[in-house]
Amino acid sequence: MTAEAHGCRFRIGWPSDYGYIIDTWIRSKYRDQAGKWHDEKEKIKPLLTLNNTKIVVACLPDDDDAIMGWLVANSDVLQFVYVRKGVRNLGLAKQMLAVSNLSWPKRTSDTESATASSPSLKSQAT
Repeated sequence: MTAEAHGCRFRIGWPSDYGYIIDTWIRSKYRDQAGKWHDEKEKIKPLLTLNNTKIVVACLPDDDDAIMGWLVANSDVLQFVYVRKGVRNLGLAKQMLAVSNLSWPKRTSDTESATASSPSLKSQAT
């Protein structure tokens, strides 16, 4: 899976990415709640290895380990999308969704920054 946009290449997630994905997921979602980090880590880890899990990673074209963002979905449920601070608001999340071939996904949660920056997410949040 490769495509280029905004200077990134897209690929499937590898087991060597799991540590970074888990850490950034927890830090993004529970920024001010360090006590939840351990419990959440134990919930996220098995989710990454399910047969129906799709992981899309956006990385630099010449460096697979320079991750700019990632997306995790199970079937058509979008679990989480993360984009590094320096490359946010450039459409990278939309590109990862397009590359993932998900139909319009259901979401499990939204962060404050996601709903604040997208009125459509705010109106869809349940």
